[in-house]
Amino acid sequence: MSKNDLVPKPDHSAPAQEADALEPYIYPLDSNVFTVSGLDGMVGAVYARYSRARGGFKETFLKEFIKEGQLDPQRADVLIDRVLIAYGDDSVGELEGAHLSMEDVSNLATKEIEDRRIGLSPIEQSTRYVFYDQKDAGGNWRYHVPSALEPEDVGRYRQVLDTVFETYVSILERLVPMYESRKPLETAQYDVVGDGIQRQYRELSDENDQKAFRTTWRSDIRTKACDCVRALLPAATLTHVGMYGNGRAYQNLITHLRSHPLEEMTELGDKAKRALERKMARYVQRGGRNDFLVESRNRAESLAEEYLLEARSGSWENRVKLIDEKASRTGFQRRIATLLLYPHSNRTFASLAQAFDNAGETINKIVGARPTRRDKLPRAFETGYPLMFEFETDFGIYRDLERHRMLSQHRQLLATDLGFEWPPDLLEMFNDEVEVVLGEVESLQHDLARKYGRWVAQYPVLLGYRMRYLMEMNFREACHFIELRSGVQGHPGYRRIAQEMHRLLQENFPETLTGTLQHVNYEDVEWARATSEAKQRVKERKLEEKEDS
Repeated sequence: MSKNDLVPKPDHSAPAQEADALEPYIYPLDSNVFTVSGLDGMVGAVYARYSRARGGFKETFLKEFIKEGQLDPQRADVLIDRVLIAYGDDSVGELEGAHLSMEDVSNLATKEIEDRRIGLSPIEQSTRYVFYDQKDAGGNWRYHVPSALEPEDVGRYRQVLDTVFETYVSILERLVPMYESRKPLETAQYDVVGDGIQRQYRELSDENDQKAFRTTWRSDIRTKACDCVRALLPAATLTHVGMYGNGRAYQNLITHLRSHPLEEMTELGDKAKRALERKMARYVQRGGRNDFLVESRNRAESLAEEYLLEARSGSWENRVKLIDEKASRTGFQRRIATLLLYPHSNRTFASLAQAFDNAGETINKIVGARPTRRDKLPRAFETGYPLMFEFETDFGIYRDLERHRMLSQHRQLLATDLGFEWPPDLLEMFNDEVEVVLGEVESLQHDLARKYGRWVAQYPVLLGYRMRYLMEMNFREACHFIELRSGVQGHPGYRRIAQEMHRLLQENFPETLTGTLQHVNYEDVEWARATSEAKQRVKERKLEEKEDS
């Protein structure tokens, strides 16, 4: 007999009558570690009672939410309201979660959604794996048309974006055969067996191995084509995004969307609230337009207008800078003021930091009076991370990098002024026809900006156009960011960004990097997804074998 056998253990089982009431919602019933399900919209309130109730979850649930052996929804709703009033719903809202999908939304909208990064876990239809070559049921290419456009401008907008999609499809149809000839099935090599040996198709005799090889080769070619031609997709391209989030995060997301200057975002905020009210009505009830957020953004935009530069293309040799605070002359207060203006400007961080005089006055002008403590300060006030990188990359690369959460991001509005980041094969093989498209897009974007403002003018901007943004982070996040994004399976564009970030850190913090960033990949890879796709076939084979056994 061991010592543990002599120590009395608490009995977590429930009497039979109580067990019948609890069984649909709690598993396992006889353990002190259990899951809870089937209590959408009320589980958070039960958990919230932990802090003030004598008993645990089961006891509290039985006492306050069960009546005569049955769940009492009406009583539950009253109790939830009471809990939220008594305890405040900021933290209680994190105890309730739901899945939410937003489909047929623009790529521009997905960034506004995914940028609410705390408490949300999004996943989006990928431009690295999906061809956008199909029209909708009405025979239209799948892109968003801003409701702000007047009828005469809708026609031109559609004509330009139709041309963009037609060119995208035309190039795609020629690009895939070109890559197939560059890497024929007969000469390609993959480790689809999983023994570490790269084999050609003719070396495989097993039918399943041959099938896995063909699937890997097709995926390899498809990804290569997507990585190249996605530069021609506009920000208006319709896509899908799904997410899991808690109540507090959804309330913040709804507030952000309903306070946005673009009608697409406000409509999405309305629809999200309506959908989530079915699952967690009490936790999203305060989600709505926030006048403080709107007014402070408008004041920042107005001030930033004074510092806008004439349209010009970017001239950075490398697309990453590590901000040197001394060189930028940014004390903490000036840094906040610069970041408040940065999203509404088209200047670099260093240039903008030196463009205005009184940082404190700028901050006060933008923030103004906060009506309540729930009126959150802008993200600029998060600043203080030891590392700040400024990037000029194409919008497609930003879409990949933006998903990181352990950092603070500040991005400028999309435009065509910083130039187009040419994928090498587009430049070499399809230069002339792409140049025609770029000319039409740039003309449209500039005209929309003059007539409707810079927010609406973002929609026709292609994923290949450069944009400017900042990311602040600590060394732990930098390590994760750089090692992940330099991996061989990554898009070549963001692999170069991660490698350049690593070089900058090596130059500036050589002692700190010793023993930390040990898995940065500089391997020259032409077919980014080849190894990853082959490994996927091996995993699928093992899963099939397990299911058959």
